[in-house]
Amino acid sequence: MLAKKLFLDASVLYPAVTRNIFMHLALEDLVRLCWSQRVQEEWISAFLRANTNTPSEQHRLWRIPSRMAEALEHQEPVVEGYEHLIAQITLPDPDDAHVVAAAVVGKAEAILTFNLRDFPQNALDPFDLVAIHPDDYLLDLAEKLIRDSSLPQELVHALRRQRSALKKPPLSPEEFLDSLKRAGLVRFVQLIRQFIPHL
Repeated sequence: MLAKKLFLDASVLYPAVTRNIFMHLALEDLVRLCWSQRVQEEWISAFLRANTNTPSEQHRLWRIPSRMAEALEHQEPVVEGYEHLIAQITLPDPDDAHVVAAAVVGKAEAILTFNLRDFPQNALDPFDLVAIHPDDYLLDLAEKLIRDSSLPQELVHALRRQRSALKKPPLSPEEFLDSLKRAGLVRFVQLIRQFIPHL
């Protein structure tokens, strides 16, 4: 069964395109999201290390977590009080244990991450969790919605809203799908391309 509640890893939050696609899906109530302040700080710190930013751009970046939380306030997405679990979790990199701990306390069904090797299934089994690649998740979601309705309206609407919010620069439907593909959502884009007139 397709997981409904997802914990977003920093690797998914870092690229604006993947962060935004899951936010728009959550606004359409296709998924429920959660994250911790620590994963938000991780991706922002990594972004600032890799890019030159003005003070105003840095301020805008640090505002993103609170804006996300406000937009999904009804889902209570910010997980707190998970630190006591960290010592019980064994992963290839102990620094990733906080992700699993927060996902457990947040009652997530899955951790969404581009770094599947960081979260081996045998380490997640005791917590009834799985780690899922964003492309795999979106492909499964799209296929389910297409089975239910030949035009997956909520998904198309979420994608159209995401594309229409892009102003600098605006993107055509084709350019928008290309940006998703570059972000690693290759198989999802292959499937969803048939609905390009609706984007």
